[in-house]
Amino acid sequence: MHGNHLVAYARSDEVFYPPPPFSPSERYPEYPFGDIGPQPNPVYDLVRKCLIQLGLDKERVGSSTWNPLGELIRPGDKVVVKPNWVMHVNRGSGSLNALVTHPSIVRAVLDFVYIALGREGTVVVGDAPLQSCDIDLLWESQDWLTIPRFYEAHSKLNVVLEDWRLELYHRDSKLTFRKELRQSDDRFLAVDLGQDSLLEPVAHDYENFRVTNYDPAALPKHHRPGMHEYCVCRRILEADVILNLAKLKSHRKAGMTGCLKNFVGINGHKSFLPHHRRGPASQGHDEYPRANALKSVRTTIEELRDVASSRSSQVLFSILHKIPDLVLAFGDRISEGSWFGNDTLWRTILDLNRIARYADGEGRINSSPQRRIFCVLDAVTAGEGEGPLEPSDFLCGAVFAGMNPLAVDAAAARFMGLSIDEIPQLKRGFELSSLPLFDRRIDEIGVQDNQLEKLDSWSPNFRPFRLPAGWQRVKVSAATAGHYASLSSRCE
Repeated sequence: MHGNHLVAYARSDEVFYPPPPFSPSERYPEYPFGDIGPQPNPVYDLVRKCLIQLGLDKERVGSSTWNPLGELIRPGDKVVVKPNWVMHVNRGSGSLNALVTHPSIVRAVLDFVYIALGREGTVVVGDAPLQSCDIDLLWESQDWLTIPRFYEAHSKLNVVLEDWRLELYHRDSKLTFRKELRQSDDRFLAVDLGQDSLLEPVAHDYENFRVTNYDPAALPKHHRPGMHEYCVCRRILEADVILNLAKLKSHRKAGMTGCLKNFVGINGHKSFLPHHRRGPASQGHDEYPRANALKSVRTTIEELRDVASSRSSQVLFSILHKIPDLVLAFGDRISEGSWFGNDTLWRTILDLNRIARYADGEGRINSSPQRRIFCVLDAVTAGEGEGPLEPSDFLCGAVFAGMNPLAVDAAAARFMGLSIDEIPQLKRGFELSSLPLFDRRIDEIGVQDNQLEKLDSWSPNFRPFRLPAGWQRVKVSAATAGHYASLSSRCE
């Protein structure tokens, strides 16, 4: 068992992230630098162990010439690293470590990229976080800038950090904000999946496509019957290799976020990203289960606030928005597609993964993969509960790695205590026949832990993750889940 079907899993009882510049504490034979960390670095050790478990360049493991990523990366390749930079602060009780990919994961991987590139070249590290993310504060809080500085001081590798957002949201106060729009220049390309999009079966409902905190009038310009385009960063389209370095968290709208969901950040403008369809599932949409006048009013107020341009209007709608929130606090609070019946976001997630895999440098969709993808999933400190923006810290001490985002996420879901059938982007991802993301059967996935095991028999011996409120019933009512599954199939 090898290649796309193998997932490496490594765990340590030392659950902490090392200080910058995140160098290993052990002088490994292949380590190309003189800098050694003053204290243990379990993250570096876990990433390295995963590369060994995947069998990469196994004949030279333990030697100074070991080059595990040499099978993926060649000198002169364009390499892009895609971390998860969603937000600069955890809005819940947890830490930033539960929210975003930690830079120590990136540094560990980059050392092996440096070896594979022939010890020179350029690597771009980029993402499109939420519009309200203060990227400079995030980089400062986690010492991200120490990474490009380290390579500048010790090597000929140029590491560039990039913010791929085209719309920013600056909060002036708790009630007012201002928006900054950046030009969609030649750094981005509109990639249209057309009728191959997984959104096409529900495109009859395109006028109800929504993404929270963005102008609802923008989405129908990019998604309607026969047209489904995404604003993709050219860095991704022109890459020879993408290193998908994700964070493992629970997610209100998708159940979990890992490697698949991480590719949503290759899209520069969130108004190209349907996250749910406004209205109740009982009427063919998926924002919340049953018709609720108060929730409908709440959504209307929220949308008026999002498009308001004057400060006075923003204040008015922000205050009015709190009224239905207070009433709903005593009952069913599911809103904005934040529940297991969300039938939209999985389609967007899988569309973007297919683009990352099959779109060429000009955005044309090909029948064969256009680049190589390698995944590392950071679960040293994972996020549980109300992720992705308010997760609680779950100290797992784990790292996953593999060649296929779908396979890695399937193993991570099992680690979380979830099955493939409970996470729509996993279940539907394995069912794809057009532009597939996995070319074998699910039962061929192997997890390389202390020994190689089939995914369906692998037991990580870890307690299940706490799920968001809208997903806690996903295990309780098979009948209810079946109802929404049948509703989804009727829409298609």
